[in-house]
Amino acid sequence: MLCFLGRIMRRHHSVNRQNMRTIIQPSSDMAFAERQITMTNKASTTDYKIESLAKSFTYALSGIAFAVKTERNARLHVLGAVIVSVAGVMLGLNATDWRWIIMCIALVWFSELVNTAFEYICDLVSPDIHPAVKHAKDIASGAVRTRTVGAVLVGGVTFWQYVAGVFI
Repeated sequence: MLCFLGRIMRRHHSVNRQNMRTIIQPSSDMAFAERQITMTNKASTTDYKIESLAKSFTYALSGIAFAVKTERNARLHVLGAVIVSVAGVMLGLNATDWRWIIMCIALVWFSELVNTAFEYICDLVSPDIHPAVKHAKDIASGAVRTRTVGAVLVGGVTFWQYVAGVFI
C-alpha cells in the first residue's frame, strides 16, 4: 500500500499501456497524495475478460479464506451461518424469510471482512499502539457487532413463527 502511494506521488503524467490508461489528477483535499483513475480499454478480448474475472474471484476467495483462517470472529460467523442455514432448511422457511436470512448473513460477512481489512491497514500504517488507531478499530468492530445484533434480531423474529409452530 505504501509502495503504491509512493508510485502515485512520483508520477505526474498520463501513461498508456496495452489495455490500460492511467490518468493522474491532483486531489484538492489531500496534499500528500494524488488520486488515480484507471479506465479499462473497451476493445479488450473476451478471453481477457474471463481470465480477469476468474482472477478476481480467486483473489476474493483467497481473502475470505485468509479471514476465516486468521480471525476468530470470522470462524464464529461461519458457524452461525451454517447453524442458521441448517435450521432454516429443517424448519422449511419460505422464500421471503430466506431472503431476510440470506441478506443478514451477507451483511454480517461484509461487515466482518471490511473490519478485518481495516484492522490490517491500521496495523500497517501505525504498528505502535496509538489512541486514534485504537478508537478507529473499536468503532469498526462496533459496526460489526451492531450489524450482528441486528441479524440476530431479524433471525429471532423470522424463526419464532416456525419454532412456535413446532413446539406449541
